Amino acid sequence: MSKPVKLTTQNTYGQLFDALFAKECATKCPAYAACGGHRLSAPCGCAWPTSSGKRHKCEECSLNCRERTKTGLNGSEPDSIPHLNAGSLLDQVMVQQNSEIRLPLFIPTKTEFLKDSDTLSALRWAAADMGTLFNMKGTISHFATRQSSQKYLRVGPECNLIAVLNGKDNRLERFWEMKRGTILKQLHDSGFSIGTGATFSVTDVTEKGTPMPYFHNATMLMRHHRVVQEIQVAGMEAVPNIYWIDKDQKEIQRWAEWLMKNPGIRIVSRDFTSTRNKHTVMSKLYELVSLLNTVGRSFHVMIVGTGIKIAPLVLRELAKAGHFGSIVTSAPIQLAYRNARYRLGDNNQIFTEKCTDRSVPFSDLMRHNMEIFEQALFDAVAGTPAEHKALSNVLLSEF
Repeated sequence: MSKPVKLTTQNTYGQLFDALFAKECATKCPAYAACGGHRLSAPCGCAWPTSSGKRHKCEECSLNCRERTKTGLNGSEPDSIPHLNAGSLLDQVMVQQNSEIRLPLFIPTKTEFLKDSDTLSALRWAAADMGTLFNMKGTISHFATRQSSQKYLRVGPECNLIAVLNGKDNRLERFWEMKRGTILKQLHDSGFSIGTGATFSVTDVTEKGTPMPYFHNATMLMRHHRVVQEIQVAGMEAVPNIYWIDKDQKEIQRWAEWLMKNPGIRIVSRDFTSTRNKHTVMSKLYELVSLLNTVGRSFHVMIVGTGIKIAPLVLRELAKAGHFGSIVTSAPIQLAYRNARYRLGDNNQIFTEKCTDRSVPFSDLMRHNMEIFEQALFDAVAGTPAEHKALSNVLLSEF
């Protein structure tokens, strides 16, 4: 360890890190290649204070820190490195996508909510998230064949299917423990042509507000990278989720360099399912746009789960920067399921109101909401460089 530093009011935490931890991280930490030394949480030991009652109780903790242990034949033994090495470094992953793929502005999820024998036969793209793909036992019985997938999702034989591997942490953990290669190959064989990387959670603080060991975040990101690799091996088009802890410039630069080394990637994804506040969404979006502009080519961004009122603004900001986008969401369908109806107002605003006419079939209300939402997205990109490339999914006409 480096010589101790005398602390003064002028010392920043960064200086403290450089003085105390930088050399140790670079020379002793197995996660350094995935992390590069993160100042907020070094040296990445147990995150729990003694007062929490959780300190060093690894059997009760889901975090992967450098001090993680398990009970073996010889007593307590280190257990952090196997969890880390189960993933892949970003530089170990190479992705090549089909350049002919063109995605529409709106891609619905939860199409299985459609009742009875009704079918969205004209739909050309639909997505299924982890809540749809896997039941609580971790099986995918609805997706044994192309025909069973289409029947369950209520789509026609011409519909392209996307596996969106985002979901709550418990589902992601269950997915990680599955025989993922077999599962992903089954999805491919049952009609899914695209898969997005699994968004294993990263955060700067724990549930108790203590610094999250970046060793854990590095482990989670490496899981994502491994799944992207496995999606490609299974035969699907692999779409990486580009995500990081807010304002983590080191990770942003890592993503930019990787995208430069993989010129065959033109479709990426960004998950906003846990972020609905407009200010937060736009802050994250501007970081993403800056990253993509650094790479120096145009991208198609699959935006997963953003709110319906923010979605048109997100697509417009992407388009103004020379990129294209698709909004992947279940909102128009789920709101119809709750008897809510969309109305398009002035300035491209989407309003939600109660449908008081009980005679309106759910399928008609759902289609209405999908059409209004897609129209709002078309209006959002009008007059931008994305206008001539915007594709419809529900309305079935080019802009």
